[in-house]
Amino acid sequence: MQKRRLAENVVKPLRVLVVAPTSPIIGGQTVQAARLIEAFRSEPWLKADIQSINPSFFPGLQKIKYIRTALTSIRYIADLFRRIRHYDIIHVFSASYFSFLLAPTPAVLISKLFGKRTILNYHSGEARDHFLRWRRTAIPTVKLFDSVVTPSAYLVDVFKEFGIEARSIFNIVDLGRFCFRERKVLRPVFLSNRNFEAHYNVACTLRAFSRIQQVLPEAKLVVVGDGPEKAMLNSLAGELDLKNIEFVGRVSPEKM
Repeated sequence: MQKRRLAENVVKPLRVLVVAPTSPIIGGQTVQAARLIEAFRSEPWLKADIQSINPSFFPGLQKIKYIRTALTSIRYIADLFRRIRHYDIIHVFSASYFSFLLAPTPAVLISKLFGKRTILNYHSGEARDHFLRWRRTAIPTVKLFDSVVTPSAYLVDVFKEFGIEARSIFNIVDLGRFCFRERKVLRPVFLSNRNFEAHYNVACTLRAFSRIQQVLPEAKLVVVGDGPEKAMLNSLAGELDLKNIEFVGRVSPEKM
C-alpha cells in the first residue's frame, strides 16, 4: 500500500514533442530545434523528443524531386499519427508559404484530433506577405495553436496586425562554442551567414562591404551559404571589384 501511495505521488515528466527540420537540412530552425531539445533534456521534469519534418527513407527514391516530396509527406504524417498521442505538448517549428502547409498544418490538425496542447514557433521574416497571400488558410491555421512564439519583437507586431497574439522568445545562443582570443591588431573581418535566397538580400551585404572597402581597403568578407542566387552574387562581387572576399559555401553549425 505504501509503495502504491509513493508511486501515485511521483510527478510524471511533461512530455514534449518538438516538430522541426533535421539534418541534412541546415538552417536556423534545425539549429534552434536541436538546442531546444538539448535544453529540455537537461530538465528532470521534462521528457523531450524530436519529430523530423523531413524523415529520411528510401535514399534512391528521395533523389527524385516530386516523388521525394510526396513520400516524405506521407511518412511525416504517418509518424505524427503514431507519435503525437504519447506526448502532452506538441512544439512545432514553422517557416512560411508552402512549407507552412506541409509541416505545421498537419501537425496542429492531428494534435487537435488527439486533444494535445500545441505551440507554434514561427521563424520567417516573410510573415506579413505569407498572411496576405494565404489569408484564408494560414491565419485560421495559426489560430488553431494554443500559443504562438517568434524569435523577434518585429514578428510579434506583424502577428498583431492580423489579430494573432504572439510572444517573442529569442533564439538560443550556445556561448560554450565561443572563446576569447586577445588580438593586439584588430583586423576588419566580416562574416555573412545567410543562404542565397532573394528575401535574405545578401546582395545588400556585398554593396555595404564595397563601401567599407573604399575606406578600409584591407577589410575582408567571408560569405557563408548557398542557394539559387549564387551565380548572381559571384557576378555582383566582380562588378563591385571586391577584394578580400571569400565564398565558402555551406558550413555546418558546428564549424561556424
